[in-house]
Amino acid sequence: MPETALRAMVASLMILLTACGPVLFVPEYELTRLGTERDGISPEDFDDIAAGRLGNLRQRLRAVPIERQSVLSLNLLCELELRADALGEAEACNEKFLKKAGATPAARAITNRREALLHLAQGRYEEAYNYIKGDESDNGVILGKLISLRVNPSNLDLMIPEIELRARSKQPQPSFWAATLFAEVGRCDRTLALLEDPNRRLLADYGLGTQPASANAARPTFRLDLVKAFDIGILGNHSIAPAGNVHVEFLAAKCMATLNRTADARRHLDRLLSYPDIASYRTVHWQSLQLMGRLERPDNPAAAVDRFKQAIDLIEASRSSIASDIGRLAFSASSYAAYQELVALLLDRGAFTEALEYMERARSRLLVERLVGVQGKKTHDSSRPRVAANQAKLLQSDEFLNLQPSGSEALKAAQAAREASDAIARDAPALAVVSGARPLTFSEFQPRSDGDEATIVFFPIRSGTDAPQWHALLIENGAIRSHHTLGSSPVPLGSFVTEIQSAQDDSYRESARRLYRHFLEPLLSSTRTSKLLIVPHGELFAVPFGVLDDGSGPLIQSRQIRIVPSLTALATLRRDERQQPPRVLALGNPELREDKKNPPLKAAEREVDMLEKLFPRTAGYETSVYKKKDATIERVLNEGPNTRILHIAAHGKFEPRKPLQAGLQLSDLAGKGELTVEILHTTQIPTTLTVLSACVSAIRGDDQDQDLTSIADGFLSAGAQSVVASLWKVNDIATTPLMEAFYSALRDGNTAATALRIAQMRLSQDKQYSHPYYWAAFVQIGSDIRI
Repeated sequence: MPETALRAMVASLMILLTACGPVLFVPEYELTRLGTERDGISPEDFDDIAAGRLGNLRQRLRAVPIERQSVLSLNLLCELELRADALGEAEACNEKFLKKAGATPAARAITNRREALLHLAQGRYEEAYNYIKGDESDNGVILGKLISLRVNPSNLDLMIPEIELRARSKQPQPSFWAATLFAEVGRCDRTLALLEDPNRRLLADYGLGTQPASANAARPTFRLDLVKAFDIGILGNHSIAPAGNVHVEFLAAKCMATLNRTADARRHLDRLLSYPDIASYRTVHWQSLQLMGRLERPDNPAAAVDRFKQAIDLIEASRSSIASDIGRLAFSASSYAAYQELVALLLDRGAFTEALEYMERARSRLLVERLVGVQGKKTHDSSRPRVAANQAKLLQSDEFLNLQPSGSEALKAAQAAREASDAIARDAPALAVVSGARPLTFSEFQPRSDGDEATIVFFPIRSGTDAPQWHALLIENGAIRSHHTLGSSPVPLGSFVTEIQSAQDDSYRESARRLYRHFLEPLLSSTRTSKLLIVPHGELFAVPFGVLDDGSGPLIQSRQIRIVPSLTALATLRRDERQQPPRVLALGNPELREDKKNPPLKAAEREVDMLEKLFPRTAGYETSVYKKKDATIERVLNEGPNTRILHIAAHGKFEPRKPLQAGLQLSDLAGKGELTVEILHTTQIPTTLTVLSACVSAIRGDDQDQDLTSIADGFLSAGAQSVVASLWKVNDIATTPLMEAFYSALRDGNTAATALRIAQMRLSQDKQYSHPYYWAAFVQIGSDIRI
């Protein structure tokens, strides 16, 4: 690579207006139109940069094969992908850029900063910081401080002196950094003081304003599309959109709304939403729509609904471009509030069906996407080639529309997208969830019912840092019967679960009565069904509903209960109900490296031996039992796919901050025997029933605002129709008789939910195991199968 090109790539790009017209400027080196063209930036590209037509530029650069791209043009394309929140494309581009640039220290510095921005955009703060630490550039230092605040807000006190120092500067760049950091720590008054300062003129000179791009082009050289840490898209230090700066405009609007300057906030949001190239800044675009919806809600709720819906469409487009599971989980957490606000508004307006559809779009997205992938792999019917062809058409149309074509071209692309979407929905409704065609509707995901099962869907809505306000919908016989505003929980849910785990203490009883009255009595007072299908959310996933006391005793005595993470997931699970061969695979007491935290599970061996007796070969079953060193991850991965019942009695591990690393400890003396959720997401184990006789195998964490996952979800995503798993560290001595009663009832023809209820009631009537600590930990998740 020529030295001049490398210096041009590494240095900060900015737009200058000179007597000779605009040029691209980098310290110590100017790229004239001629020089730029030599490095792969055409005069047309140059004009688009000067005018801020980023959509046009991105479209053209994407059309150039990688082998024909220069290092400079490829770097520019990567920045444009990042700016448009095409996160998957940006990550792939970054890898190609590093390879093309030769992995030099300078090129690696650029890719590391871009990786930090990619991870920050997804809410993956610690990983973002790992990419940026050691970067002593101004961008790197400020980006590192912002990430540090996101990871640990208590770092604020340590940063205030530096923020104040930068705030004293009269230069636009450090002033804007200070304004952004003040907003991050809740000091919007200080933010606006800097943005509106008549001497600094940050908002006046660098906001979008009301002038056309040609009039704006004569402003000073500083451009602020700066660190996409501030929402988020960089090209070195400076903007490639001289027509205006969307981040300055949005920062002002956000802080004005926070300080109740509603009219001013709306004025700036109007500028953003009418900005011709706003689609090239997807995060700012959906956040502007969300904020405008919030401001419009009091006086024009119908308009607010439209704003929130548009924001969610953009959020889901961004999410679909993220390749990694952990990235999708983190991104869901950062954008969850938009769903909450829309659901709250729809519930207020009595639009219960539509509210439920958006609840479903907000919950268990990763599980649903994985389930759809598994079901797609199982599809062998004649519709499969048509589905694949229509998915390709839809992707092509969506990518073209993202590049902002002209009016007639856009109409043709939109029509093609609609036709492909409709075709996918007809041929493979489940694939519509993740293909971008459309989400499932209530008529498609409503639970099947034999007339004796009611469905209760819970959803929390949080305002700021207040406790979540719970809502619930009651569904019977294919219709939403009622909506209930339940308010905040009368008992800390985590404390209730802790009380139950104290086996010698009955203090849980009062909490069990209060929680029943709060969460269930308003709904169950109007239904006489004996079966409940419960769709929890957040902390409610940890609650053993069978323990809640209706006044006559635990609910398990009068109702059968099963759990599903989402109705969409359940609808996807039930699409393939073929039985596996009558094979049982049981693993117990895997042999681990010496570990005081994971002692041997002697009772687990008796548990799996019991299965061999209950499902003998003489009765037509093929039962394989593996214990100690033979209970390996390879047994599960190799033999599990052809198994009807998979039973694992082992230690479980759950880490709230690393949900994809939750898993089961199987035998491997080299320390590589963990069967994690991450591994399960890459394999297929399509059992009829998987039983996880392991600690915390159903735990999903307690953050209301995250798309959480559990070990049980991992097995569902791998193809299991039904999973039985535990909510806490179970007593392995008590688990053996519970499992024996469960499997006996299952073998006698009962469904999984009925069999579990029979087993739990039997144990609860045994004086030795009557406390719910012993019998209430296990829950049945998914389809209510028979074996």
